[in-house]
Amino acid sequence: MTQLAPRTQAWIETETGSPVRSAIVLYGTTATVHRVDLSDGRSVVAKRFDRPDILDERPEKAHHEAAVLDLLSATRVPVPRLIAVDGDGSHAGAPTVLMSWVEGATALPDRWVEGMAANLVDIHAVPSGPIAWRYRRYNEGFELEVPRWAKDPAVWADAFAIAGETPPETATGFIHRDYHGGNLLWRDGRLAAVLDWLSGCVGPLAVDLGHLRINLAMDHGESAAAAVLDGYSQVGPTDAWHPVWDVIDAVDVLPYYEGQQAVEAWSWDDLGDSQARFDAFLTGAVRRSA
Repeated sequence: MTQLAPRTQAWIETETGSPVRSAIVLYGTTATVHRVDLSDGRSVVAKRFDRPDILDERPEKAHHEAAVLDLLSATRVPVPRLIAVDGDGSHAGAPTVLMSWVEGATALPDRWVEGMAANLVDIHAVPSGPIAWRYRRYNEGFELEVPRWAKDPAVWADAFAIAGETPPETATGFIHRDYHGGNLLWRDGRLAAVLDWLSGCVGPLAVDLGHLRINLAMDHGESAAAAVLDGYSQVGPTDAWHPVWDVIDAVDVLPYYEGQQAVEAWSWDDLGDSQARFDAFLTGAVRRSA
């Protein structure tokens, strides 16, 4: 059994009405995440915001994620069920969100591109009125540098210039803000849950598309990035994407990718290939934005 912080365990037992039987640590970059098995047979997830994050020091992070989960509970978007939140950590020892456990895996099933695209359309259809948070860029405060592995440094200089300009207007609404394969759980060939709603906010819909596309390009190549945009365009808003946002999102994730944000858990088994795919996607995005 992985040791839970005593105050966290006591809070979980109070909120669930059941003693904790065991707990295991799950993957998490900016929070300590446990799957907690209860004596009554249920399993829950405790997400404890107890890690430093130089990119996002908002004290209301637990309240934010809980508010978004609550909003989505009445929509078509599959999410864990919110059980409780300790926004200031006065009970759990650190700001913590308690939610239901959802069975699933990030392994991609058949027709995963269609599933990703259709689900993103559902997310963008969620009424954004109750959400107070607004989109902001990830790379604020970082000094952008052309990566050492860039095939053509001039392309990256052009990308930084494009990303620094006022972006074109596109449709706005509710967005996940960090929509990619690592935050999607699949079960029996269907999407079981969308996770990690810490950054859910109101912003350009193109942010989600660009962020998903750069992640798909890094992991699977440009064909996957193109396929998900095609799938989204068939059923989603026609003004939800512009190539400039691909450039913005690619530049946006560069501080993470280059390690400036120091997420030690991130790694690529094929780093060299991933860098080449990143570079190729950025080159294409700059060309399409011209």
